[in-house]
Amino acid sequence: MYGIVSELPEPYYQIVEDIWDQLERECGLRGIKAAPIPHFSWHVARQYDIDRSSKIIERLASPISPLRVRTGGIAVFTGENPIIQIPLVRTKEMTNLHDRIWDGIQPAAINMVKDFNSEHWIPHISLAYPDVNRDNLNCAMQFLAFRDFRWHFNINSISLIGNEMDHDAERVFKIEFGKK
Repeated sequence: MYGIVSELPEPYYQIVEDIWDQLERECGLRGIKAAPIPHFSWHVARQYDIDRSSKIIERLASPISPLRVRTGGIAVFTGENPIIQIPLVRTKEMTNLHDRIWDGIQPAAINMVKDFNSEHWIPHISLAYPDVNRDNLNCAMQFLAFRDFRWHFNINSISLIGNEMDHDAERVFKIEFGKK
């Protein structure tokens, strides 16, 4: 799977990496490390045409100024494969950029994940998946529940990250906002 994402800035990038390490040590949760780049996703697909995607994202990112992002709390996407995550406050600016990315990247995307369309998109930073289960969910929530996840930061780029079968995710490209 591949994703059009924004990587977290420091110190939040390191904080999330530290949380992943602590969740592995304390609760045995290590599945997230298959995508070891702290981020939130704008669009996800099985594959992208890399050259075409890069050109599309360059065009979309060039007029954009850094975007202010705010988080709050801890949440769980429930279901067969729960995801423990930090929700982002979905602002008008984020929604507008998301819609531009969703519409713009479609010609370069193969097998898009519909949960990321505008109607369903819930921006978030994943902390644990796909190995969350009944046995370790309580451990993770007890570990995370008393931390302050009210973060504020600016994002200034869009990246394509992804992985082929049996490989950890890697950054394919990163495009800064405001570059002509």
